[in-house]
Amino acid sequence: MGSYTIYPSQCITSLQNALKYFIPAHIFVRDWSTRGGKVLLSESLEGKKLTFKEIKMGLLFFIDGKNVFLFESVGKKWHKEWSVEYEHEQLINGKRVLMHHNNNENPNDPNFPEPKRTILRSGNGLHLIEMTFDGKIPIKQILIKGKQTAWFVPMPSIKEG
Repeated sequence: MGSYTIYPSQCITSLQNALKYFIPAHIFVRDWSTRGGKVLLSESLEGKKLTFKEIKMGLLFFIDGKNVFLFESVGKKWHKEWSVEYEHEQLINGKRVLMHHNNNENPNDPNFPEPKRTILRSGNGLHLIEMTFDGKIPIKQILIKGKQTAWFVPMPSIKEG
């Protein structure tokens, strides 16, 4: 599975931009342990508003103003390590197959297939959290010290008509 790492100093702003300018479809939280970890929260967000607040202990998530989960800060920065993943469907032998993009691909390349979903994901050693959005949330690249690539979710640009 390919994913694009959000630069730690841009994680909170990226999450705020994603939730402010795009509509989340689903939130999922499970124990970190294995793929079969206990599911703590799995909720469709259709017609609901997902928000969060950064507090000393981590990120407090709310659905329609109701506290639903504390994503704890384990160590100094765990809640600030997030990634973006794109999924798209592709026809293979006449069947629709869910594909994940390779993180070596530039997601802003005009030849990049249009994603069906965007997933914002993080793990803190205790829990895995995923927020799924329909369609593509655009990301921009940051070069760190001229070499390492990281990403962030910018405010959408206003297109002049």
